[in-house]
Amino acid sequence: EADGEGEGEGSGSGGGSSGSGGGGSSSGGGGGGGGGATLRRVPCSKGDIFTSPIPLLEKRKLMKFLQSCAALQPVLEPDAPPPPAQAAAAPDAPPVPPPQIGSSFAGFCEASRLSPALRDMAAYAIVHHPGPFAAGGHAGGQAGGEDADGGEGDEGGLTARDAIVAVCRHLRSLGCYGPTAYLLPLYGASELPQAFCRLCAVWGGTYMLAQRAHALRVDGGRAVAVEDGAGRRIGCEWAVLGSEAALPAEAGEGAGGGVRGREVARCVAVLDGPLLGGSPEEQLSFATLLPPAGGAPIFALQLDATCCACPSGLLLLHLSAEVASGSDPRAVLEPALARLRALAERGAACGQAQRGEGESESEGEDGGGGG
Repeated sequence: EADGEGEGEGSGSGGGSSGSGGGGSSSGGGGGGGGGATLRRVPCSKGDIFTSPIPLLEKRKLMKFLQSCAALQPVLEPDAPPPPAQAAAAPDAPPVPPPQIGSSFAGFCEASRLSPALRDMAAYAIVHHPGPFAAGGHAGGQAGGEDADGGEGDEGGLTARDAIVAVCRHLRSLGCYGPTAYLLPLYGASELPQAFCRLCAVWGGTYMLAQRAHALRVDGGRAVAVEDGAGRRIGCEWAVLGSEAALPAEAGEGAGGGVRGREVARCVAVLDGPLLGGSPEEQLSFATLLPPAGGAPIFALQLDATCCACPSGLLLLHLSAEVASGSDPRAVLEPALARLRALAERGAACGQAQRGEGESESEGEDGGGGG
């Protein structure tokens, strides 16, 4: 990660209905068109950090930040497996003050002396925070996790506790199935809900097949039963419904008191050439597109034929972002798609120019030798 920007790489592997691989990445800039924005690799491990082109001082701060998070795992997640040895803090490292755990993540980053670029990388490319992130941190958030209005310390409500838990989960995932912390599904994104259905069934979930939920019975703000079209009532503690049955976030019992809901805007594009990564081993990539001020990040996942998700010679690009209910997905995601296309075209043009210079130099050397 450099200047809040990155590009990932990875290769699909694994059997059955799951695959592993894919590298985390993020890109800078918030406007469309790709002007001035670049994609750069995000370091995922200690070795990645040491070989990253970011300045030496930034490397030390990032490594110290990751070690501080790993040192807090026994306090926040005592039952979780220990983090890898490479993330362990040095024996003489000073302990992290406990009050910082209850602050906002922005305040925690500022106390860790992370630059804005490293804060963006931590919040978006490692924690994968889906909402806006106040990189500067509020003074109130540093003191106790609340701003002057009594709200949480940064715009998106990202607390230090939740973010540190996510960082530790990322560290524990490194090297499990590949060099990165990421897994991707073979045979397309539908394998994720299928895997959930199987896991839910193992733990006693009941499925209503070939029929829709007609009504939900709510008691104390929680669903207690589902009614089908025939009037049959099935008791439950949790109800999982498809997007076509989503309830509007209106004021009322269990509806959040009129707070405007959030949705996920999605775009699936079929490509005849990669927009993330140029070489074959980089065509399987994951990227985080940094948002404009006050906006939400856009996550991009590029899959190739090795994932059994598209024919040979084509690629699939999934874009997703958390948006307010009623937002126009095209208005949110189309500029990001144009931005990635501009970046890819600019990269291809630079590559052609470099190859042209190399050929000219080679021809000049041959000519001199022959004379």
